[in-house]
Amino acid sequence: MLLRPSSRTKTVATIVIASLLLPLTVFAVPSEQEFAQVKSTFNDLWHSAADATQRRADLEQDLAQFDQKVQQAKVDLEEAVQNRRDVRSLIAERRKLFEILKAQIIVASDSEEFYREIVDQQRADYVAFIRYVASKEIAESEAGPAVGGSVLRHILRGSLGESVEDALAASALVKARNRFFLQAQFLVSESEQAKERLQIIADNLMEELEIHEGQSKTLGKVVDKQTSFIDNSWHERKLTEQELKTVAQEADEAQNRIASMRESLLTINAQLKEQRMSQLRSELQTLKNQKKDLETKRETLEQRDNAMRLLEEQAMRSLATAMQLRNSDKKLYKRLEQAELALVNKESVLQTLTGSGTVDIATGQIEKLTQEIQFLKEQIELMRIGVPADPAAEVVRTKHEAERATNERVSIGSEILDFQAKIDAFTPTISAKLVEIQKADQESGLDGLPPFFVWPVTGPISAGYLDADYERVFHIPHRAIDIAVPQGTAIKAITDGIVFAVRDGGAMGYSYILIGHQSGFASLYGHVSLALVKAGDTVHLGQTIGLSGGQPGTHGAGHMTTGPHLHLEMMKGGEHVNPFTVLPKK
Repeated sequence: MLLRPSSRTKTVATIVIASLLLPLTVFAVPSEQEFAQVKSTFNDLWHSAADATQRRADLEQDLAQFDQKVQQAKVDLEEAVQNRRDVRSLIAERRKLFEILKAQIIVASDSEEFYREIVDQQRADYVAFIRYVASKEIAESEAGPAVGGSVLRHILRGSLGESVEDALAASALVKARNRFFLQAQFLVSESEQAKERLQIIADNLMEELEIHEGQSKTLGKVVDKQTSFIDNSWHERKLTEQELKTVAQEADEAQNRIASMRESLLTINAQLKEQRMSQLRSELQTLKNQKKDLETKRETLEQRDNAMRLLEEQAMRSLATAMQLRNSDKKLYKRLEQAELALVNKESVLQTLTGSGTVDIATGQIEKLTQEIQFLKEQIELMRIGVPADPAAEVVRTKHEAERATNERVSIGSEILDFQAKIDAFTPTISAKLVEIQKADQESGLDGLPPFFVWPVTGPISAGYLDADYERVFHIPHRAIDIAVPQGTAIKAITDGIVFAVRDGGAMGYSYILIGHQSGFASLYGHVSLALVKAGDTVHLGQTIGLSGGQPGTHGAGHMTTGPHLHLEMMKGGEHVNPFTVLPKK
């Protein structure tokens, strides 16, 4: 029986869904979740197409095997008819021989009966003759003298010669009858043995006839079976051809949908990837801008801190300058009196402002007046030790600025440390974002999807998968397909992958390229005359990986070749598969 696929419902439904999802590029780019659903649909469609392609390849192989079976049935039928004819001819000959043996057995039986009658008759005559001779001798012995014997009696009764002659004649006659009797018995025994031998031969011949009759019946059944198979083969083949046509159309439609959908997936994936990369770059720029803002603020604080430090240094310099000018002002006492008088006046005004409950005094005016009184007191203290009025005022001013700067520097230092901590925290975040961008740039977005294959070269198939003629010539199974192409044809990678191995067989050996692909697939390209890749290389769909060979005696062709071609093997999970089940239909 030929292979029968169980159902095509799942494949047809998947193709319809895929058809509805094909015009994705016309609308807005879907989300990652929607794209994942499309990828899942594509994966289901791919496997359904692979199943349909597998069924098509199986049906094509079954058709080829069915044709071979029909051809073999015709050969077997002709051989069975000829054998049956030979057996029947042999049976006819054996039947004739058996009839001859039956006749010979009858003749042998008649001969035995004839000789047995002669023996019985001769036995009676022989006994009668012996009795006659014996009675005659008894009579003679009674008639003659008591002694002397028969010779004497013959002498006394007549001529001696006649008596001797009679005695000898009687003795010879007894012997002759005895010998004839024995010969007759021998003939009876021989006839009986001949009959037994003929019966054994006849029995053996009958057994042989029964065997030949059984062979004839068996051959008749074979003839009937092969005849029935040949008569019904056209109907069986027609059903299989119709089924193959349907499955082939289904597989071709699925392959076309896969090709179109793959282009849509690639476009959408590129758009989604660009969106993702743009978002990541925007996030990275935001992080860099935030870090730059923090660095700017830190630099501003550092500038303020530096200014406050300069104020502290200026206060120290003012004090040193003032101390150097001590007792240099001849009118210091007069100025000291003026300063003390001014102090008294300011204190009186302050007392008046703070003691009045009816006048609304601004808090800022009281604070300002209080500060001026404090500055004036400190200036007076310096003037009392000989510091001139202006340097003393400068010392007081820079002192208070330095005190304010010192307090502010403490706050600035804390803020600088806080900003630096935030800046330091941005460094690994930005590095991680850069790694994320690099990873996103390297990711294909199509991981997990089965590969989409193309033909490595274009040419007729010179040897199919598990080709019987190939095995008959080379005595090993052909788990590949051979594509007849001219020597030196460019070999294309059937899909993306990584080169696992490259073997250079040299002038007399076998050269090949082995590439691993997604989903556990691998492809091997044999009889390579020149490899253009090396182990570890990443290759892409349609990339030229080498030049074909196969011409006997050329580089890399090896011994198992009869002409230029490309030997293509396909594996999945370490097991050979028919390349026709994964490659697109030509």
